[in-house]
Amino acid sequence: MIDARQYARMLAGLVAVAEIHASTKRNEQMSANVRGLARLVNTMKSVNDQADAIADQLEAHQTRLASGLAAASQMVSDIGAAADDLTSSLSVFTNGGPPLEDASVSATATVTAAEAAAVAAPTSQPSASWAGGQA
Repeated sequence: MIDARQYARMLAGLVAVAEIHASTKRNEQMSANVRGLARLVNTMKSVNDQADAIADQLEAHQTRLASGLAAASQMVSDIGAAADDLTSSLSVFTNGGPPLEDASVSATATVTAAEAAAVAAPTSQPSASWAGGQA
């Protein structure tokens, strides 16, 4: 596939050949073919300039895209490193076993009135160890 720069170079070569041909005929009466060739040369110059401008724009956008992708790739790496750091930091606070209680279970657990009363009711007699050995 021919890129815009190569196309522009080929057009410039054609323009140069056409200009040489046109300059040799300038002193003579221009025939319809030579006038057509001169028109073609001028048109090709314009096309060549447009192709060059488009190639410059394409290169600028390509550079922007490449730098944007590099920045996105760096962000992904940074996020991965942050996730690794967080995981490592959180491992300090665990004994390595499974979670003690599932949060969804504790939120839905209910305590009956009898269970609450048994926990909250004071004992009528202190235990021997609590009373200093006197019962």
